[in-house]
Amino acid sequence: MKYKISKLAEIYNMTTKGIHYYEEKGILNPSINENNKYRNFHQDDASDLYQSRKYHKLGFSLENILDLMNTEDLNLILNYYENRKLEIEEQFYSLLFLGTYVERQIELIEKTKNNISSFTIKDCPEFYRLSVFDSTDIIRSNESINKSKIGAERLPFTSGSMLFNIKDYNPNSDTIKTNIGYIYYSSEIEPLKLNENKLKHISPQKCIYGIVYDDAKKLDARSRLDGAISYIKENNLNIKGEIFTREIIYIKDNNKTCRYDELWIPLCDY
Repeated sequence: MKYKISKLAEIYNMTTKGIHYYEEKGILNPSINENNKYRNFHQDDASDLYQSRKYHKLGFSLENILDLMNTEDLNLILNYYENRKLEIEEQFYSLLFLGTYVERQIELIEKTKNNISSFTIKDCPEFYRLSVFDSTDIIRSNESINKSKIGAERLPFTSGSMLFNIKDYNPNSDTIKTNIGYIYYSSEIEPLKLNENKLKHISPQKCIYGIVYDDAKKLDARSRLDGAISYIKENNLNIKGEIFTREIIYIKDNNKTCRYDELWIPLCDY
């Protein structure tokens, strides 16, 4: 049986350009009609295209497909399938990990819609935090740039984080000394291949919790803490020295980039 290129493309829902690609790679070997120079594809070509497309749908690379199409060694074929199974399992767990992150973001965004500038007391999860630079730094060091790369390489799981010390809070100042960094849930450390020995460990503990909103360019704005400070005073609460945040999401507000953050303030002996 002979096939024109258009018919073969129709059968496998491909373009003729796609058929040419398989021909260029040596998977298909049509005969050439000397009179009109048309390609004639035969049943062997159709069978090879069927099998190569099957391998393609299984996720094998072109190099793998060429090897698989040109061997009778079942052990070699088995080895390719076993390796592909491991790759699929890794992709599966990566997607589960990503799904957990997206689900958590959905919960936070839903919470953000209703609880902006509202504070409560709740248990803080276990976090690990990477310090990158201080807001008072005039020049970014090479070390801080390398730490920024660590965060960038782990997007989207990297979340921005600010760290303040309550002793630096001054209601008469527009800014507060701030450490800028990244923060991760403890469950993210191993999958993201982070070295926990180089991160600050934040233990689960009782905290004042709220969602704050401010100009993303002013990460050291004192106003970010004003609502929480009022809550502390109104409820006569004693807090520990460090306050930290975890980025939720960036948005555009009147052409200004703003950011929602979770705010965590550890309590003393609560």
